[in-house]
Amino acid sequence: MADEPTYDWSTAPAQMREAFEHMQADARALQTKADADAKRLAEVDRRERFNELKMAQPDALKDVELADLGDMEAGQITPTILQAKALEKGQTREAALVKLAADAGFATVDELKTFQAEVAARNAATATGRTQTAAAATSGQGTKEPVVAPAEAAHKAFTEARTQGLPSDDAKGVAIGALIDATLAQLDTSR
Repeated sequence: MADEPTYDWSTAPAQMREAFEHMQADARALQTKADADAKRLAEVDRRERFNELKMAQPDALKDVELADLGDMEAGQITPTILQAKALEKGQTREAALVKLAADAGFATVDELKTFQAEVAARNAATATGRTQTAAAATSGQGTKEPVVAPAEAAHKAFTEARTQGLPSDDAKGVAIGALIDATLAQLDTSR
């Protein structure tokens, strides 16, 4: 087979040069579109592979997101990698809880969770009281403003003091002061 001839398009007639340049521009545009389509298809394949594996173990992988995998291609995503990411996120979350508990003055995470559950229960009770007060106010009945429970006042003062950066001992002192004030306020309303 003989070598194909090479043409010097710079010496070709103007119409042929224009046609050649137009074909080159079309070829570049098609290549750019093909590259964009390939990138988009790769992202779709990646998302489908991730969702397929995540649906196989929804409870174990509930916290893992596609963004956690970075630029990993669909063929590289395996159940083992997803489990490792879930374990990594769980360890990070647990370390953050331990630090949060220590910063708030609790010895363990369980103590913090118990405290949070108690606060949530108290807040729910307070919300119920507010709803009843609002209902009474809208029905034309007058009610007194509810007095803050001493334990709730102490908790709020402690939390605010810790949020402002006070050491645990100083925050406890602020909480005790709030406890005393709320107790005195309760005594005044009961007379």
